Amino acid sequence: MSVIPVTSLELQNSGLETEILGRWRQLFRTNHWTSGQEITRFETNFAKFHQSKYGIGMNSGTMSLWATLWALKLPLGSEVITTAMTFSATADAVVLAGLTPVFAEIDPLTGNLDPVAAAAKITPATKVILVVHLYGVPADMAAFKKLAKLHHLVLIEDASHAHGASLAGQKVGSFGAAGCFSLYPSKSLGALGNAGVVVTQSRVLAEKIRRAAHHGMDQPYTHVSFGLNGLMDNVQATALNCKLKHLSGWLKRKRAIAAIYDAALHAVNQTGMVIPPVVTPSYYTYAFQVAERSQFQHWCAQNSVATKIYYPTPLHLQPSYRKFGYRRGDLPITEKFARQTVSVPLFPELTDAQVTKVATVMQRFFTQLPNRKKA
Repeated sequence: MSVIPVTSLELQNSGLETEILGRWRQLFRTNHWTSGQEITRFETNFAKFHQSKYGIGMNSGTMSLWATLWALKLPLGSEVITTAMTFSATADAVVLAGLTPVFAEIDPLTGNLDPVAAAAKITPATKVILVVHLYGVPADMAAFKKLAKLHHLVLIEDASHAHGASLAGQKVGSFGAAGCFSLYPSKSLGALGNAGVVVTQSRVLAEKIRRAAHHGMDQPYTHVSFGLNGLMDNVQATALNCKLKHLSGWLKRKRAIAAIYDAALHAVNQTGMVIPPVVTPSYYTYAFQVAERSQFQHWCAQNSVATKIYYPTPLHLQPSYRKFGYRRGDLPITEKFARQTVSVPLFPELTDAQVTKVATVMQRFFTQLPNRKKA
């Protein structure tokens, strides 16, 4: 019996193969590989989709974050408050921009950065709040906007999980000074390789971010600042333009699948993925809390349903961040969340039969759990 995967690139990409290859063949005629109209088109349409004025295509989500932070030209060592419950790129970009990550606690239900906990971490050295929309669930941006305004901080969104997600009708990426997205292949909108994008309402900031990812150039061979080679290429932009027009439909399907999982878990008195009011998530993954996680994963594996953990070790406990002095127990809510979170299959191409099977397998686990505890 074939295992139902947590995510699958093959089905989506094979369905677009003819269109993408046809568009790529046109690049062989123009030889516009690193720059061109496809990039401009993608930047414009992606920014518009996220209710923003400007888009800057990048070669990765990491570069999106780094270039944005670098463009701010903050004093070295300035503090950036963020979450440890995220992929390392979030905080890596902070460090590589010469800044200091400060990890604050999360909301125990959503896993997103807690505004109250973030406020408690503010010092005279704090310059930025970097909010992550974990699993595609928007954080409490109203609270973070108030906090940033009160303390004169720059608010940046890491929306790498949250393409198309919204809060009270407003798309993620449009709340702060800039929104940074990864377009890694497994994301809700994924390139056929590495890519990323930044959106912003500020023309001045957009120019600085683009310059940071273009060796500091504002015109050919005139370097007004230091920078790196980090802009999106025309090859990935071409593929992304083919995909972007499908994003709304893919998100609609993912939300429908998530609703089925929610209902299945509710029927056996279990809490699924927690979605706050007025939030429309993008469901990068369907992640929820299971105290008996190892048993749950074993049960799913026995029943040909794959699972995955995003993320098993929070950043403050990673070897690369030991130099910042964090210890186990410093962020108990984050650490508990990391011990219990688990993801089950969720991608638009799942068949109805596969969705039903995943829902049934989850239900059976929780129905039989009391008996296993007694054994």
